[in-house]
Amino acid sequence: MQDVAKRARRWGEILGYPEDKTPDELDAAVTAAVQQADTYDREVFESMGVKTIWIESFEDIPAIIDAIAQ
Repeated sequence: MQDVAKRARRWGEILGYPEDKTPDELDAAVTAAVQQADTYDREVFESMGVKTIWIESFEDIPAIIDAIAQ
């Protein structure tokens, strides 16, 4: 978060927003950006007929592939 705060401060100065954000505000902004990117990626892939399958560990992959193949 220190790196994020440093970058936010630098870009804030460049864009004319000199006030620093609190750690909670930075965390909320990063969380929102990640959620938005995840939603966008999911929608793009679903528009191509591809769905995301989340796994807990790499060891789960063979069983999932076997289930898909059947």
